[in-house]
Amino acid sequence: MNPTPVRPRAAVDRTTLRCVICLLLMTHALRLPAITFTLVPEADTTLFETFPGNNMGGVQTVASGVTANGFKSRALFRFDIAGNIPSNAVITSASLTLKVVMVPLGGGINSDFALHRAERDWGEGNKVQGDPVTSTGAAATAGEATWLARFHPLSLWTAPGAAAPADYAPAPTTTQFVSGLGTYTFTSLAADVQAWLTNSAGNFGWILISQREDPVTDAGTARRFGSRESVTNAPVLVVECTICPEITIAEFSGNQFKIGFEAQAGHAYVVECRDSFSVPGWTMCTNLPPPAVTGPIEVLLPITGPVQFYRVGAQ
Repeated sequence: MNPTPVRPRAAVDRTTLRCVICLLLMTHALRLPAITFTLVPEADTTLFETFPGNNMGGVQTVASGVTANGFKSRALFRFDIAGNIPSNAVITSASLTLKVVMVPLGGGINSDFALHRAERDWGEGNKVQGDPVTSTGAAATAGEATWLARFHPLSLWTAPGAAAPADYAPAPTTTQFVSGLGTYTFTSLAADVQAWLTNSAGNFGWILISQREDPVTDAGTARRFGSRESVTNAPVLVVECTICPEITIAEFSGNQFKIGFEAQAGHAYVVECRDSFSVPGWTMCTNLPPPAVTGPIEVLLPITGPVQFYRVGAQ
């Protein structure tokens, strides 16, 4: 892997050394470790055409597909990406596992389900009435999502139930065939997660839509999936990433040079240096054992010449 430049610094005048020391600060993964984050939604709810003014944010299930009576339903999920994953992470894979806990009588109709990136914000709400698993929610109050509104009662979807391209991306991020009871994993979500890590203000989550929504021919594609309110059946987003050490401190300290960076718990680090790029190879300055907890690390390095380059690697 090629080194990735991070925050190049201008030359620093050191009159005591009677020279100019040029510093190119880089992070580099010698063997970049993979780190896994497991998240449950920070919000999820159902858009339910059967009761278009109801909110279902407190129900232990979310519904998607066409009911036996020919009414559509769609599910929304949002995960707090930026609040749980370091900003300098590079997402390598992401998958969402949903669990079907209810199917129509007789098994219904099997179909592909698609996750589309939501393009507008919505309010989860907290409505639940009757059985917490089979509930169809209750009348929405201000700020809650329904079949008609993103935020009841004034902020409406472009069309009831949400519509592309304004409310969600026309092209699905991924699809998964869903049949009976059990768990189903939607893969190929890394690009969306990386985008939300980079721009948390644009994170409105995903909308789950059956690819068979004709109210006549597709009645029975509806499935109830466990929601975040369910203790045993909640959705799970598994994100794998690599985290590049980012040099945040670069300064003289007496007759030495100080480098500081955020270190992840359980991973060793190495600082390497060189005087020139005209000759291949880096020299190891110091090895750092794995810290017990994630946090900042500062390293003092000797100044050995008028021009020096440094890089930090995770092992």
